[in-house]
Amino acid sequence: MNNNERVKTWINCIFEFDFKGKDVLKNQVLNSEFLYYQHCDYISIKFLVNNEVELYPYKHRVAVEIIAHQKSSAPVLFLLHVINGKVNELEVVKADSSEIDPNIIELDNLKLYI
Repeated sequence: MNNNERVKTWINCIFEFDFKGKDVLKNQVLNSEFLYYQHCDYISIKFLVNNEVELYPYKHRVAVEIIAHQKSSAPVLFLLHVINGKVNELEVVKADSSEIDPNIIELDNLKLYI
């Protein structure tokens, strides 16, 4: 799976849940481009959202937090960051800050935390 497919899969998992402002954030994400950065212990997807979007109306810096429980390692956290009403970043890290391999993240046991 390439990075574009991987990010789309992760985004689809996030938007399967119901939460306040979901439609606004989903519209922003689906109508933006992104940059994928991978480091040893985290992955950062930076969204390039245009100025013509409806703004997220809540003051949460981390609008959505998804925990993906893994069978053989620490859980993986998906943190959707919003700055000034716009989706800024999807941060992907392991709960214990260990090395992360995007190819083996299990998505079958997800929990939403807001």
